[in-house]
Amino acid sequence: MQQPSSGTASQQTKGQGQYPLSNHDYNLVQALATELKGIEAFQEYIQDAQGDDAKFWQDALQIKRQLAERFMHEVAEHAKAGHFGSSEKRSMQ
Repeated sequence: MQQPSSGTASQQTKGQGQYPLSNHDYNLVQALATELKGIEAFQEYIQDAQGDDAKFWQDALQIKRQLAERFMHEVAEHAKAGHFGSSEKRSMQ
C-alpha cells in the first residue's frame, strides 16, 4: 500500500514530501493496522465457528498475531531510530 503521491519519489522516500515519514514507514504502519483489524475479525470467526472450523481459525489467529508482533517490533525500531515525525527533526539528527 502506498501513501498518496506528492513530490518526487526521492522526496517521498526521504520524508520531504507532504508526509512526515517515508513510504516504507507508512507501509509498516498501514500493515500493522491491517493485521490488528484482521485479529479482530478472526476472533469473531472463531466465535462463529464450530469443531474443526474453530481450530482452523484459532491457528490462523495465532499466525496473524505473530505477524502483528513483527510489525509492532519493526515500527518500534523505526520510531527509536527517529523515522517518525517531521522531516526537519530527522534532518537535524
